[in-house]
Amino acid sequence: MPVLERHIGLSERTNIQTYEALKHYLYAHVLKLLKNNFEQLCQLLYRIDVSEKHLAEAMQLPTLELIAEKLTLKILEREYQKYRSREKYRKENN
Repeated sequence: MPVLERHIGLSERTNIQTYEALKHYLYAHVLKLLKNNFEQLCQLLYRIDVSEKHLAEAMQLPTLELIAEKLTLKILEREYQKYRSREKYRKENN
């Protein structure tokens, strides 16, 4: 997940070995951005290609924690979609 690695501080030194650990780490980052730097969060969502529709839906939720949870899941879902697409085309071209 190169975009995540670049934009939320994931590196080889970050000890994330499970999906749940990644989800928790990402959730904390999204929540921090919601509270402190909404513009940076919007830029991150744009770079990852999470639609404005999904952002608008999440913003209707009643708490920042629920918004962060929804956006975290959308980020992970989008990254997985991109991964699957790359794998599909890589296999077709080999």
